[in-house]
Amino acid sequence: MALEHELLAGIKRMCEEQWRGNVSSMARDLRMPQATLNQFLNGVRKPGYETLTRMLDALGIKIVWPGQGEQTTRPVQICAGDIPEDVARSYRAIPVVTERDALNKSAPSSPEAWAMVWKTHPAILQRTNLVCVRVSQDSMAPLLHVGDYVIIDRADCVVTEQGHGNIFLVNDPQDGPTIKRARIQSTPTSTVLFCYCDNVRIPPSFIQIPQDDDNYLSHGVLGGRVVMITSSALQK
Repeated sequence: MALEHELLAGIKRMCEEQWRGNVSSMARDLRMPQATLNQFLNGVRKPGYETLTRMLDALGIKIVWPGQGEQTTRPVQICAGDIPEDVARSYRAIPVVTERDALNKSAPSSPEAWAMVWKTHPAILQRTNLVCVRVSQDSMAPLLHVGDYVIIDRADCVVTEQGHGNIFLVNDPQDGPTIKRARIQSTPTSTVLFCYCDNVRIPPSFIQIPQDDDNYLSHGVLGGRVVMITSSALQK
């Protein structure tokens, strides 16, 4: 019974951390009905063996048997040298680049390291233009701290007016390349990109978007959407 409660608590925690509590988005990424996932999370219904193992596999959760090390449980590993063969079989290699290089959108010729992410992790499924960036500013504290790593989809620069705002790498005119939340604010006469931080000490900023340039945000303003956050990616 203790293991059952631990699994449920862990899945709930991942829903809050990876999907910000959005059960609909989590269900879509896990390829399961939202109503079914809601029942699981609320304890109304218990998943069957096949459903549970499929969920755990999609979430990148591994069972650690006695004698296995902590290294086998990390969803992300940062490898500065050669990638071990056993790691390469289960992980996808994503280049680690600087925030400024991520904004350039060009393929990194010689990444400083590789972020190894479980191939089945829902955050990277169906995404192709991924880079890993080491956070250099405290704009998103306490969610992110200097030294943490984020996975960025450089092909996803779609910002909306709705909700709390998604997290992007932004080429902010005040702070330079920075991880911030962003949303669009439109008026009858103008459209601006509203950038703001979780760190309350840093004021928001605005970037004017030309009315006649549909690709303005993807050309040097946004480096891409943050699709995964990891504060436990330790150097090998």
